[in-house]
Amino acid sequence: FLEARGSSEVLVGLTGLLVLSLIIYTVLLSIPFVPGVEIGLFLLMSLGAPVAPYVYLATIAGLALSFCLGRYVPTPFLCRLLAGLGLRRACDFLERAETMSQKERVTQFSSALPGWLGPRIIRFRYLALAVALNIPGNSVVGGGGGLVLAAGLSRIFSPAATLLTLSIAVSPVALAVYFFGSGVLNQ
Repeated sequence: FLEARGSSEVLVGLTGLLVLSLIIYTVLLSIPFVPGVEIGLFLLMSLGAPVAPYVYLATIAGLALSFCLGRYVPTPFLCRLLAGLGLRRACDFLERAETMSQKERVTQFSSALPGWLGPRIIRFRYLALAVALNIPGNSVVGGGGGLVLAAGLSRIFSPAATLLTLSIAVSPVALAVYFFGSGVLNQ
């Protein structure tokens, strides 16, 4: 009886540690320029296939959190934050974009890109976001949290379509580990 009781306490402790790790991972992943994906990869490599679905859900949750912060945090608060960081031009851009309709924002973003690229990127913006999330080294431009935060700030991405995009974009690694084991990450 004591042996069974001791092992169940260890299991509860390990489950608590896993839940805490996933919460920390979710929060870190939502912060721009923090390489949170590496924490997810560590969890996948060390704990293997059984945690893959949980890491997948935590990844989506962290990126969705970042998107929601960009999309729904009031512009005056963001401007105070940006101004405090010395990013006055970004604040000015947000204030201008706040008064625009979604169609005007799309036109503004499209015109800010090179002529041949702008309309294509905007038209296929969800595909572009999915690709950007999966490009190695995307931490240079803010990582997953920064990219999705910027998508939310732009307010040209639909929340439902963005959630679907995130769900598809982050699934390959979790699916590979789930079906083939964590050894697939070593190759």
